[in-house]
Amino acid sequence: MKRQRGIYRLLCLLVCLTLLAGVLPAPVLAEEPEICTLTEGCTLPAGHEGDCVPAAESEPTPQADPVPPNEEPDPVNEPAAPQVGDTIEIGGISYKVTALPADGDNGTLTLTNGKSVSGEIVLADGMEYAGGKYDLTEIAYGAFMGNTALTGVDLSGTSVKKLLGNSFRNCSALAKVMLPDTGSLRIENGAFVGCSALT
Repeated sequence: MKRQRGIYRLLCLLVCLTLLAGVLPAPVLAEEPEICTLTEGCTLPAGHEGDCVPAAESEPTPQADPVPPNEEPDPVNEPAAPQVGDTIEIGGISYKVTALPADGDNGTLTLTNGKSVSGEIVLADGMEYAGGKYDLTEIAYGAFMGNTALTGVDLSGTSVKKLLGNSFRNCSALAKVMLPDTGSLRIENGAFVGCSALT
């Protein structure tokens, strides 16, 4: 009895496989052509008879022309206006929108990720994004942490009031920091731990 069930199952499996093979389109079952080992660039299977068929050369992708100086960029390609809580990118640095521009006042941003910038950077209030202007008010926890390519940062032209913990931790090449004169700058513990080039 058990043997008959096993044979029955095996027969059912073979019938299903046969039906499946008949339903599948031919390209699924066909093998990809191999490159001929005798002639470089041939797309016919190895050991074929007759002339080789070369692989089609890919055409280079055309590059978009940069916007010429003194010309405004196309407003269609301008990013959409952000909402509070959105992350935006300006100059390779990520920011979180904390307030939107309104009634002639600039919006506000928290710098959240500057780990890919290098060299000496200068940050200033009035950064433009999607037709609005924004001021920098805070450097987030770990925003530049571990960036060993950052050598200097100038925040003197910003409204930064807080440098959260670990914001510049282990930025070993950081040798120059200029802070804003806001009168109420709060620097949390560990903000500059491991910045061995700072004196």
